[in-house]
Amino acid sequence: LDRARLERRSRALGRAGRVLARLSLDGTKGRERWSGYGADRWFGDADVLITPTLAAVPPRADGWAQRGLFSNVLANARYAPATGPWNMCGWPALSVPIATHSTGLPIAVQLIAPPGGEPHLLGLAAQLTTAHPAVRPPGYSL
Repeated sequence: LDRARLERRSRALGRAGRVLARLSLDGTKGRERWSGYGADRWFGDADVLITPTLAAVPPRADGWAQRGLFSNVLANARYAPATGPWNMCGWPALSVPIATHSTGLPIAVQLIAPPGGEPHLLGLAAQLTTAHPAVRPPGYSL
């Protein structure tokens, strides 16, 4: 990997990751604790959790490479706060578009299952897609 060819933001993320790993602050303990105990507490007796995929319309994509690391992390945490914890613990999750925002962007729900629950998620996603077919914005074609 030629790090010089990466965007400034990607180089900063890599540096931060290397520093945190050297300090044993790479999140392994928190991830194990969340995956082994915290995530279970959210579920209780439920088979699936349903959360919004995004909390707000995503920020514009242009200019992210010029922003600092903290600005990028904060922006991501603000518009997608419910996806990170499940990605971090490695539990199966997926997003299903169920509506269209006035901007033309899809609105989706995130479905989360305990480990091994992928077949259940896929079946539920198929049911939701059938009940709420994706609305294509004007001018969109396959």
